[in-house]
Amino acid sequence: MNIAKVAVLFLVFGFIGGTANAGSIRCGTDLIEDDQVAPASRGFVLEKCGPPDDQYGDVLIYKRGHTRFALRFDAEGRLQEIAEEK
Repeated sequence: MNIAKVAVLFLVFGFIGGTANAGSIRCGTDLIEDDQVAPASRGFVLEKCGPPDDQYGDVLIYKRGHTRFALRFDAEGRLQEIAEEK
């Protein structure tokens, strides 16, 4: 493999690895991410994802297969973080 191909592979994998830090959840055809410029509102998430499987104060829990997603909102109802547990 020549140097140019190796460099392209490093850039591609580095880019993919760099974007993995953001939390996201898919609800139907919508992808909700916690690093959006304008954070999703609690109402928007409930509209797109439906009622949560569980709730703890400002945290909504959604189960997708074997993975649990915890969506944390601030006092104004703006999405702050999506944490994934497998």
